[in-house]
Amino acid sequence: MAKKTHETMQFGPFEWLVLERKGNTALIIMKNTIHMGSDGQYHRLSRVNLELQGEKASSIKNALDVTWEDCDLRKVLHGIFLKEYFTLEERAKIVEVTNENPDNPWFKNPRSSNVQTARFVAGGKPTKDKVFLLSLPELFRYFGDSTEALNKPNFLQTGPQRFESLVNTSGKWVVDKEKRLNRIKQAKPNQLKDILDEGLPVWTSQFQLSDKNDENRIAKGEKSMSGKGTAGTGGTGDFTSQDWWLRTPGQSNARAIFVNSEGRVEMDGSDIKDRRYVRPALWLQM
Repeated sequence: MAKKTHETMQFGPFEWLVLERKGNTALIIMKNTIHMGSDGQYHRLSRVNLELQGEKASSIKNALDVTWEDCDLRKVLHGIFLKEYFTLEERAKIVEVTNENPDNPWFKNPRSSNVQTARFVAGGKPTKDKVFLLSLPELFRYFGDSTEALNKPNFLQTGPQRFESLVNTSGKWVVDKEKRLNRIKQAKPNQLKDILDEGLPVWTSQFQLSDKNDENRIAKGEKSMSGKGTAGTGGTGDFTSQDWWLRTPGQSNARAIFVNSEGRVEMDGSDIKDRRYVRPALWLQM
């Protein structure tokens, strides 16, 4: 499949892709990923940065409560990222918008004892943002239409912490998902164990969303960064494909979804204390 092409533009020290235009504004995303060091952690459960030192250290008592609204990375992007890389005139052109923060459509809330009635892992309240990460629906909208795959997980969730694979090592479906789910729903207690123990082949990447748009989602970034201000500019470093964060939660709110170096979407996500590259997005007044 041909790689989806976007118009490009320069803003500040970075090259950006134009994802959408509305009137005299445009939604843009950094073409390359940027390595933000420890600031690239979605949530560090520690002090955010020196410019926010007047605030108390992050006090999230339960990592399952962290959403995009709360996370340290959002504060870093609105803080030192904007101030360090953009002039006052450039920052004045950035439009504040209200972002919806959708739930994870594959995973039920791990706190629930009943997977059938549990709500999906919550994305949190709408947020007012000047700079942000893409959500899962936005990723699918702007980098090829993978929306249909949102409703087709590669597994059956048979309990808050139990998942049954539906694909083998070749990525082929090995059971009829609906028939298997109905059998689980209708099973008597003494029958359930036999159904769950039928020995479906295990696929280690069952929580990935991989389709024809993988190539469109691949992003380049520097393998290493010697100092702030060099990443993403094309001036230094060895550019290679890198993972990059989304703002949608993963298997729980202790995790966040990311796009891996091959363009596959890791729907179960990564620990929010992990360090990954980012591709900031913003609405710009043209």
